[in-house]
Amino acid sequence: MENVTALFFTNDYVKTAGEKPVYFYQPMTGVTDVESKMPVYLRTETVSKPKQLWYTGLSRTEKYPLLEVLDENKAVPDRLELEASLGERSAGYQWLMLTLAADAIMYGQGDQLVAASAQNHFAMAALSSRLTCQPDYPEEKRYTLPWQAGGIGGLMLFFGLMLIIASAGDDGKTLSGWFITIMAVLLIGLFLGMGTLFTFYYGDKAYEHMGM
Repeated sequence: MENVTALFFTNDYVKTAGEKPVYFYQPMTGVTDVESKMPVYLRTETVSKPKQLWYTGLSRTEKYPLLEVLDENKAVPDRLELEASLGERSAGYQWLMLTLAADAIMYGQGDQLVAASAQNHFAMAALSSRLTCQPDYPEEKRYTLPWQAGGIGGLMLFFGLMLIIASAGDDGKTLSGWFITIMAVLLIGLFLGMGTLFTFYYGDKAYEHMGM
């Protein structure tokens, strides 16, 4: 089987219309078990349906498990081994592979994957013309603070006790206004004070954790 490759190098670069940006995502490095790590990497969906896999320097124990996992996931239909096209591997193949993959993205050939190996440590990275889906900026939410919850709790307890006393008391007797006022101040004030104490205490703790 023979292969023919033609490369055209020039120092004149003309920007063409419709060029796409190239984003290089953090590579997965230092992998010694390709068969177990690759499915996890594919599930992260760093890129959506990559079109081409470029690889160089892979041993048999890395190359065939990688291709098998890709086949099982029906991912990356096109695969290109640089050694098969360009001849015996050299140290510059990794950089050439990245350049070719980046050019493919720039000129609208879809997302790309690159894989290489050094000292039996497999590495793979994804390149894309699109940023991955970023989570929406969280909407502002208001949470009930402890002092607010304490005030509400004291108020509910006050009304509850008033209902119990009124239902259990003798018919025809009315509760004293001073008694109601004192009970309201004690119960609501007590719970409100406890809530305020917790608000300041845990608020300071939160600021300490944030280093502020």
